[in-house]
Amino acid sequence: ESKTFVGHSAHGEVTFSFSPPDRPWEVQPYPRNLDGLFHYELSAPYIEGFSEVDLEFSPASGLKELLTNYGLGYLYKTISESPREELKQGAFAVVADESDYLVLLRHPHDLLRARISDYIKAYNQENGLTGKEKETYPLNPGTDYERAFLDALSAHVNITVDGTNYPLTSGGRRKFYYLGEKGVKDVEVEVSVDGATFRPITDPDLASAYSVTPFPEEGILEVDFPPEFYAGKRSAMRVSFSYSVSGNAYPLGLSIVPGSEKVYLNGKLLTRDTDYTIDYEVGMLILLVDVKDSDTIKIDYERARGGLGSSAEYSRDFYGVSLQLPVSDSLSLEGSLLQAADHPTPLTDPDKARTMPNTHTVSGLVGRVDLDGLSANFTLGWSDDRFPFDDNARVNLPNAVAAIATVDGYAFFAHAAGVSVYHDGDWDLYTAADGLSANRVYDVRGVEGRVFFATAGGLTVLDLSGDSPLARVENWHRYSTDAGLPNSAVHSLAVTDGTLWIGTEGGIAAVPLDSLDEPESWEIYVSQEILDLGPIRAIGTSSAGTVYLGTDHGLFAFDPETGELSPMSGMSGVRVNRIIVRDGTVYAASDLGLRGFKDGVGTGWIVFGTPVYSVAIVEGTLWYGDEAGLHSLTGDAPYTGGAVTAVSSDGEGGVWAGTRAGEDYVLEVVHAAGGTVERYPTTVTQIDGRDPGRFSDIPAADHTARGGIVRADFNRALGPFTLTGAFETVSPEFTAIGRLGREDRTGWSLELDGDPVDGLS
Repeated sequence: ESKTFVGHSAHGEVTFSFSPPDRPWEVQPYPRNLDGLFHYELSAPYIEGFSEVDLEFSPASGLKELLTNYGLGYLYKTISESPREELKQGAFAVVADESDYLVLLRHPHDLLRARISDYIKAYNQENGLTGKEKETYPLNPGTDYERAFLDALSAHVNITVDGTNYPLTSGGRRKFYYLGEKGVKDVEVEVSVDGATFRPITDPDLASAYSVTPFPEEGILEVDFPPEFYAGKRSAMRVSFSYSVSGNAYPLGLSIVPGSEKVYLNGKLLTRDTDYTIDYEVGMLILLVDVKDSDTIKIDYERARGGLGSSAEYSRDFYGVSLQLPVSDSLSLEGSLLQAADHPTPLTDPDKARTMPNTHTVSGLVGRVDLDGLSANFTLGWSDDRFPFDDNARVNLPNAVAAIATVDGYAFFAHAAGVSVYHDGDWDLYTAADGLSANRVYDVRGVEGRVFFATAGGLTVLDLSGDSPLARVENWHRYSTDAGLPNSAVHSLAVTDGTLWIGTEGGIAAVPLDSLDEPESWEIYVSQEILDLGPIRAIGTSSAGTVYLGTDHGLFAFDPETGELSPMSGMSGVRVNRIIVRDGTVYAASDLGLRGFKDGVGTGWIVFGTPVYSVAIVEGTLWYGDEAGLHSLTGDAPYTGGAVTAVSSDGEGGVWAGTRAGEDYVLEVVHAAGGTVERYPTTVTQIDGRDPGRFSDIPAADHTARGGIVRADFNRALGPFTLTGAFETVSPEFTAIGRLGREDRTGWSLELDGDPVDGLS
C-alpha cells in the first residue's frame, strides 16, 4: 500500500445521510446523520479558558416521578444533592459566527445516559453496594423505551453556560456538522438527492441555494441548505478535505508488516531510526527531520493479512522462476514468471470466508542493449490477477427467518442478524448489544412470561415481566457452558412439562424451567453416539418421555432414561430441519419432504421429493413451508412468493410465516388470518435480507484484472550532444505482486544535452 502526505496534512472524506445507503430502515449514527449536530445560540460571548459549561438537572417533583416510573427513583436524592456537573471539553465545541454557538459533539441522549450511570456509580459507592447488590443502568440503550425515558428526562435538564440556562430540548439542528478531524482546510462539498449521484455545490445550478462556512480549527462545517434538500430520505452530503497532522506524526493504520516500509521525502529514501521511527503497534510514522508545508512524504508499506489481530482466511504461497539470457555482448534479456496464490487454512469455513482466494501471476521481460554510442533498457510486464485486492469480496448468502414464537402479545422472529419483534403494530430489532448471547439465532420458543433463544453463543432467556420488558437489561439472561450447556452453540429448543430441552453442536441438555440458575439441576447428554450426530438441528419431545433429534444425518429417537439412541425409519442420511410432536404423532420437516411417525412407526410421506423447512399445527390444521411458499393440508396456499423457512401460530388462529430472501435480498414476513394476507417487507421489519456472516462465491471470469506495463529508456551520443528519452505506460489493471494500489498513466520525455561551444551548454 502507499500513502502520500503533503507537509503536515492528510486527506479525509465524510458522507452525511439519514440512513446507510444499503440499509434504508436504519438511522445513521449521530456524528454522520444528515440532521446534523444539536446547537445552541449563546446570548453572551464564550471566552475560551474562562467560560464554564455545565449539564444541570432541575430536581423538581416531575423529575422524581419520572425516575420512579423507570425504576430509578432511588437516584432522586443523589441528583438533588449534586444536580450540576461540568460538561467535558470533548463533548462540545464553540464556534463564532455572527453569534457564538455551542455545538454538541455527542448526542444529548448519550450525555444523559452517561450522567445517569455516573449517579448510579456514586449511589453504589455512597451505600457500599457491590456485586449482585449494586444498582445498574436498567435500560437497553437505543430501544424505544429508553428513548422515551431520555426524551422525557431532557425536559428536566439545562445546558448552563456562565450561569445562563439553555434547555436541553431547545437545541436546533441541520446547521453544523463535525468532520471528525481538526485543523481542516481545502474543504469541498457535494450534495446528492438520490444518495448516488453527487454534484459540487459550486455548480452554477446550486451555488445560489447552497452555501457552507468551515471552521477549520474546530473541524466543524456550517451549512445553509434549502429545506427541500432535507425532504428526501436519500439526500446526502459528501465532504472532502485536508486536515493537519499533529507534529511530524502520520497515521498509516494497523497491521503494518515490520520492516516493510519505504519512506520518501520529496523522492529521497529516508533511513529508519535516523530520519524516522515507526510504531507498528498503532501504525504511526514519526519523522525526525524537518518537514515544510510544501514537502511530499510518500510511504510504501505492506499490511499483514488477517489484520486487527484476526486470523487470516487464507495462507499465501509465493512461487517464482527467473531466467537470464545473455543473447550477445550487446543484448541481454531476463525473463521472470512469478505467482502468489492463496490457499484455505484449516480454520477457514467455506461459508464464512469474506473474500475469494487470490491468485496473482506476473510475467515480465527485462532487456538491455549496449551498442557503440547507444544504450537502452526496456521492461515488458503482464499481470493476471484473479480476485484482486479491490475486487474479491464474496456476496452475502441470503438471510432467512429460522423460527417464530408468539408469547404474551409479542411475535419473535429469529434470524442470522438477531431477533425481530412485532408488538402492537411496531417492529424492533434486538441483537447481542441488547442481551442476546449472539446475533445469530437458530430457534426461539416461549412459555407464558418467558422466551428462550437458541443462539450461536449460548442460550438466552428473556423475562417478559414489567413495562417494556425487552428494554430492561435485567430481563435478559445468558447461559453458556459455565452454566450447564454441553456446547455454547445452541441450535434447537423444546419445552415440555416444565422442562427445557436444548440441542447444541456437541450434545443435548435438559433443565427444569424453575431451576435454570442451578447448575446441579442441568442434565447433560454427551455420549459418543450423540456427539457423532453433529449439530442437533431440531428437537422435540413426546409425553412418553422420548426425545426426537433432527440432525444432518437423519431423525433419531433418544431415551433419556436408558441412553438408547435409535434411528427413525426412512430418514437415514436426510437433513431434518424442524420437528413438532402433537398427540403422539411426530412430524419431521426435512430436505426430502415432510414425514409423519406414530408411536415410532412411519405413517408415510405427507410431502415427498422437495425440501420442507418448517411445520406447525394451527387450530388443528397442519401448515408447512417449502421452496414454493406456505401451504396447508387443506389446500390453502396464502403465500407463494418464495421459500418459507419458518411457520408458527399467531396465538389467535392465524399463521405467521417467515421467508428466505431471494437474490435481490428481499425478505418478507407473512401473516395469514381470517382469509386476509399481510406481507411485511424488509423496510418494515428491519430484517436485513443479507446474512451478515455467511457468503457465497463470485465467478472468476467477472473478477479478474489483466493489464500490462511497458517501460523503455535510451541514451544516444550525438557528437557534442547526448540524446536521452524515456517512455512508460501502465494500465490500471496491472499491479505488482503485494501492492495494494493502482496506477493509470502514460508519459514520455526527450532531452538533448550538450556543450556545442565553449561557454554554452
